[in-house]
Amino acid sequence: MLRPGHRADIDGWRAIAVLLVVGYHVGLPGFAGGFVGVDVFFVLSGYLITRQLWSEAERHGTIDVLGFWGRRVRRLVPAAAVMVVAVVAVAAMVASPLAWDATSGAAVASSLSLSNVWFGMQSADYFAADVAANPLLHTWSLAVEEQFYLVWPVLLLALAGRRRRTWVLSVGLVSALSFWLGLVLTARGTPWAFYASPARAWELGLGALVALVWVHSPVAVPRLRLVVAGVGVAAVVSSVLLFDATTAFPGAWALLPAGGTAMVLAADASILRPVLSVAPAQWLGRLSYGWYLWHWPVLVFGAALAGPLGSMERTVLAAASLVLAMVMHRLVEQPVRFSPVLARSTGRSMALGGVLTAVVVMAVMVGSAEIDDRLRDPDVRVLAAAQEDVPDLADAECETLDLDHLLATCTARPERATPAAPILLLGDSHAGHWQPALETGAVSLGRPLVTSWRGNCPAIPVQVTVEGRRSSECGSRQDGVLALVEALSPAAVVLSHSGAYEVSDDEWRDGLAALVDELELRDIPVGVVLDIPRQGADPVHCAAVHGLEAACTVDRVSAESQLASVHERELDVLLASGHGVAFDPLPVLCDSDECPLVVDDVVTYRDSNHLTATFAQRLSPDLEHWLATEVLPG
Repeated sequence: MLRPGHRADIDGWRAIAVLLVVGYHVGLPGFAGGFVGVDVFFVLSGYLITRQLWSEAERHGTIDVLGFWGRRVRRLVPAAAVMVVAVVAVAAMVASPLAWDATSGAAVASSLSLSNVWFGMQSADYFAADVAANPLLHTWSLAVEEQFYLVWPVLLLALAGRRRRTWVLSVGLVSALSFWLGLVLTARGTPWAFYASPARAWELGLGALVALVWVHSPVAVPRLRLVVAGVGVAAVVSSVLLFDATTAFPGAWALLPAGGTAMVLAADASILRPVLSVAPAQWLGRLSYGWYLWHWPVLVFGAALAGPLGSMERTVLAAASLVLAMVMHRLVEQPVRFSPVLARSTGRSMALGGVLTAVVVMAVMVGSAEIDDRLRDPDVRVLAAAQEDVPDLADAECETLDLDHLLATCTARPERATPAAPILLLGDSHAGHWQPALETGAVSLGRPLVTSWRGNCPAIPVQVTVEGRRSSECGSRQDGVLALVEALSPAAVVLSHSGAYEVSDDEWRDGLAALVDELELRDIPVGVVLDIPRQGADPVHCAAVHGLEAACTVDRVSAESQLASVHERELDVLLASGHGVAFDPLPVLCDSDECPLVVDDVVTYRDSNHLTATFAQRLSPDLEHWLATEVLPG
């Protein structure tokens, strides 16, 4: 039996939203923009919660904030706590012990409804572990909603007893400020545009506005309802089909899925209800929360334990996580949510939240003891050291173009002061990981090495997208590269970049050619250190689970195939210009069969695409010879 005012079509939309997210994570064709399912969830939540709170304020003249919080605790916390404890247990016993700090930190943060803050901070630290492999990454969106549930009823309580127009204006103002903040942060390319609740609140606010404006009066004209609903559906579908990892998201583009969802809610079109109210859609809608909770850790642990997964394997794991969601729905979600004992007492409901938070923290403490034991393994200690084996400049703030700062902080000099012009190393983090080898080579030649790099930002003038966001700060850096060259007057410029940017080969060629031409005009020699093979998964974590002898890196044939077009586009530019030479690291990284993780007792990679500083240092004779004979002949 439906509750009064219940809209069955919303459960159908929940089913669609979770299918979009899972399809995106599985990598199904046509789901490149499926991440917008989270935005659909945000709008639905804002609509439902605000409609509930407005109705309560209208009936009673006030809002029972504690009662609201108690209901949210019963609805959300038990299922999430069970999932987090399960993740902690798997991470402690069978997953890579080197990922423990990231997983346990996210577990504690999620239990405190702060995982979006945790992941925002991790993303801001370039040398942190890859957050995309964290089994609790998906809890960022739950934290955004939970923070909304904490603040929203308090804000609306202050409006209780006032007219609906006052509510609409207040919610509209908050939403407008949030949208403006999201635009600003997206333009800056900061991860906080994605993770920060203040930058995402407008999506929940948009649902709230629909609830307040149309709560008693949806679009009145039936034909107009149909048009509005059709445009809304088209907006959501087009965002799924047109968006991908290169979309500057959230920013203004988030208006498409969020606005589309709001239009469908506002239209309340009866023609959509038969489709969205069918039994399978209702069933999946009721399971959507549990499936969202379980699908991501199952996919992450599956890849961590079995290696890179194909689409079929990911689909099977996603289906298995739906079974888990069904079990948890029956055994945990429903019994706790509708428990008469808890429902009669807000205090008991709130205490349950506190107890479950303590359970998560205790699970982390127990897991930490298990991890301490696993970390005593000598091979694991070697791998742990490799993870931390970054160049000294990692802590030296060498991402700037300020010459005085670079000369004071990011310059390696020969022991004896010489008047020789320096070598300038430019690029992204792949330039940074070559710094130890180039430093030794340059200093041996009696020249200083000045290093200026920025993670996820090439020095060549191409527009790149990082994690779906175009960075204006990266563009400003690219614009300032030639000014640094003019000010420094280097003896040579060495460039090195990742080949994984979402940039076409032609764009990359044009950008590199433009920079090489400018350097040729200034009669400055150019050297390009070509990119290294990118691993399918983090080989250090793989070896920590399966052993140092496991095949955790790509083989030689795969490496050559992967790098063929990446190297070709840079070699083409150097050949066409006749200015500049390249160093190919592949022959020293790989033998005839494989690209091993350990060479002469030295770990080569510290993550999926960066070399350890120690191994890079071992290649200094090769790079010194290259500098002396090819980059700076005579």
